[in-house]
Amino acid sequence: RTDPEQATTPEREVVAMLDTGAGISMVQIALAGALGLPVLGSVEVSTPSTATLRCPPYSIRVTFPDGSSARSLAAGIQRPELPVDLLLGRDVLAHGLLLYQGHDESLTLAL
Repeated sequence: RTDPEQATTPEREVVAMLDTGAGISMVQIALAGALGLPVLGSVEVSTPSTATLRCPPYSIRVTFPDGSSARSLAAGIQRPELPVDLLLGRDVLAHGLLLYQGHDESLTLAL
């Protein structure tokens, strides 16, 4: 679920993917618009496939099924081909411990 600092924005369940290669989280602009998140200026984002991009940043709070949460600034992206609403980068992952268990190919994120 995501929501900004403002209590008036509704929470919404979304599909997210962990991206350990991303320094900043990214949110689909369509989702940010649907939630009424205000644009907080502009942020530069570098990707392996493109040059540096200027993206609108949004303040988000990510709440996990166990109730733990993390706040971050997420860059807005328009990538409808991605099957996710949100890419969680190291800015969110830095709030906890990410454990990969190779024998059963599972990930655990503890905040």
